[in-house]
Amino acid sequence: MPVTYSAFWLGAARLLDTVGGTRYFVVPGIYAPPPLPEACAKLEPPRVRRIYAKALQFAPHGPVVTLEPYSSHETGGIAFTASEIQAGTASEPALGRSGSTTTAFYGLVPDGVASVTVTAGGAPARTVPVANNFFLTQIPAPHVNQPEIITQQWYAVDGTLIKTVSGTTVLHEATTSLT
Repeated sequence: MPVTYSAFWLGAARLLDTVGGTRYFVVPGIYAPPPLPEACAKLEPPRVRRIYAKALQFAPHGPVVTLEPYSSHETGGIAFTASEIQAGTASEPALGRSGSTTTAFYGLVPDGVASVTVTAGGAPARTVPVANNFFLTQIPAPHVNQPEIITQQWYAVDGTLIKTVSGTTVLHEATTSLT
């Protein structure tokens, strides 16, 4: 499903970090996913129409920030609402290079989070600083089509645990997307 904005504030885009040839941007906007045009809907099988309707139902609506990784092998972003950032679901693994044993895991966190400790795939926990509400670390590369539990712990400047968030991520084959 294409990302469609009714407003996109390119002048407000911020470069968050550059790591290994990948630049990470945050771009504010208003996300307004369009319905499937009637003429197109008639040509699609019922299964495709149901998938599209479900995607529209769960897509963010309204004000968002899009986290955009950009490099020679990765581009395209995911829109996140303020409530998704607060809930800890504004994060994801990057598309890893074939044969790599690690992949980037990055995300956005609310104000007040100074560091994030990430545990994934039975590997030792890694703690990374937060800058501009953004964090990035390396995790073991998820196995294709197998669930991977990733846990984040958010800490304040004084070391106080703010929140623990756990979620399951599945890296699909290259023809599909991350969930």
